[in-house]
Amino acid sequence: MVSYLRGTMNMGVAAAATTSTNFVAALQMFTIPAAFLADSYVKRFYTVLIFAPVAIQAHVPSLHPPACSVNEPHNCEPVHGTNLSLLLLGMYMICIGEGAIRACLPALGGDQFDNADAVERRLESSFFNWSTFFVSMGTFFGLIFVVWLENNKGWGVGFGVCAAIVLLGLLIWAAGFPFYRNQVPTGSPITRIMQVIIVACKKRNLKLPGSPEDLNQMSDDNAKGLEVLHRTEGLQFLDKAAIKFTL
Repeated sequence: MVSYLRGTMNMGVAAAATTSTNFVAALQMFTIPAAFLADSYVKRFYTVLIFAPVAIQAHVPSLHPPACSVNEPHNCEPVHGTNLSLLLLGMYMICIGEGAIRACLPALGGDQFDNADAVERRLESSFFNWSTFFVSMGTFFGLIFVVWLENNKGWGVGFGVCAAIVLLGLLIWAAGFPFYRNQVPTGSPITRIMQVIIVACKKRNLKLPGSPEDLNQMSDDNAKGLEVLHRTEGLQFLDKAAIKFTL
C-alpha cells in the first residue's frame, strides 16, 4: 500500500506510512461493530452478504493525480482535495466490508457444527484448521502473484484481479445458503458483559452472600441451548451483579 500511495498518489513518506497504518487499524476495529450487528440484529450470513460487496472496489484512473517522472520527484503533485477524500473513502469502505467478513465468517463456520455431537466436534476442529491454512495460502498468493501483477501489469490489473477473486468467492459462498445452519440473533455478548459490569458497580457496597446458591441463577429453561460456565474464584467483584436485591 505504501508503494501505491508513494508511486501513484505521490504522497510523501510520512503521509503514506500514516495512511497505511490508519487503514490497518481501521480494518481491525471495524470487526467489533460488525460482530455486534451480526449477533444482535442481523444473521451472520446476511451481514457478510450486505458488507462483502462494499469490499469490492473498482480502480478509477480519473482519481489519480497527474503523471510525473520518477526522475523529477519535485514536479510530482500529491493527491489532494476531492481526489484524496475519494481515495480515503474507498479505503475505509474496504475496511467496513473486510471487517464484517473477518468477524462473521469464522463464527458462521462454527455455527455449522453441533458441539454436543462428538463427530461434529471433531469436524469443527478440522474446519478451523483448514480455514487458517487457506487464509495463510491466500496471503501467500497475494504477496507473490498479486504483487507481481501490480509491478509488471499495473495497479489496475492487480486491483481488478483482487476484486474479481472476492466477487467469485462471494458468489460461491452465497450459493451454499440453502445448506447453512443460520443461528437466530440472540444479542451480543458485549452487551451482556457491560450489563454485568454496570450492575456490579451499582451494587459495589453490598456484601457477597456466604453461599453461591444465594446468588441469582439462570433457570434450567433459560439455559437450554446455552453453554453454562461454572463459577470460579476469579473476579469475584462481578459476582455482586448477581446479588438478590429488593427495595
